[in-house]
Amino acid sequence: MKPLGIVFTIVGAILFFGSYFLAWYKGMNDDDMDKSDMYWGRYLVQYPAYLILLLVGAALLGLGWLMAW
Repeated sequence: MKPLGIVFTIVGAILFFGSYFLAWYKGMNDDDMDKSDMYWGRYLVQYPAYLILLLVGAALLGLGWLMAW
């Protein structure tokens, strides 16, 4: 199960950090949003699909980490 755990960890990390970056990038390029008081977590609330991807990535990251041990 060790190789599968490594795969889950890598996929989870890509989803976790990638969704966070995509939410930030989309928020920074959205002309309708006020960027004066924005912080990273607020982008995830604005775009719930990225929040769901972040949570799935976190679950896969944790599961993969446990399986790789």
